[in-house]
Amino acid sequence: SKESARSLSAPSRVTGVTVTQSSMNGSPTLRVTWTRLTGSGISYIVKYSTNQTSPPQNAREKTTSTRPVTLTEGIQQGTTYYVWVAAIKNGVQGSYSSRKSATSFSESDAAAPTNVMASPLSGQVGIRVSWTAPTLPTGLPITGYSIQYKIRGSGLTYVTVTVGAGTTQRDITGLQNSTQYK
Repeated sequence: SKESARSLSAPSRVTGVTVTQSSMNGSPTLRVTWTRLTGSGISYIVKYSTNQTSPPQNAREKTTSTRPVTLTEGIQQGTTYYVWVAAIKNGVQGSYSSRKSATSFSESDAAAPTNVMASPLSGQVGIRVSWTAPTLPTGLPITGYSIQYKIRGSGLTYVTVTVGAGTTQRDITGLQNSTQYK
C-alpha cells in the first residue's frame, strides 16, 4: 500500500554536522552534533575515520538516538578525523551527511602559564612562585603544574615540585642564602 511504502522511505540527509575537540579524563575525544530530524523513531549512525573517503568501509561507528555524541574509541592525540552522520528510521538508513573534520587534542595543545613571577619570602630563605593559569581549548583540562629549579650554573639536576590544577602559587623554602637559582 502507499502508506507502508511511505513509512519505509529513507529519512532525510542529516545536515548541520559540527565536530569539535574535547577531552574526557585527560584523553582526547571528539564531540559531534547535528541538526535533529523531525519525527519519532529516528536514530543516527556516526562514522569516523582518519581516511577521508566518504565514508570508508573500515570506519569506526557509533549508533545513537541522542545528540551530541562523544567519540572516544580509537581517538589518538593530534590526529585528524573525518566524520559522517546518517539517520535511520524503521531500519532504513538515509544518506550520509557531508564530511566534517577535526583534529583531536595533543599534549602540545597545553599552553604554558603566563605572568610567572618569583619574589622573595619575608623572613625566610625562599621564594614565592606565582602565575596565571593558561587559557586552554574547551574540554582540555589542566591537571597540575610542575615547577623546576636548581642552582644557576651548577651541574645539579633540577628539583621538581608538583602542585594541583587549582593552585597558582607555591612557596619554595630551604634554599641557600645569596645563591642564584634558575
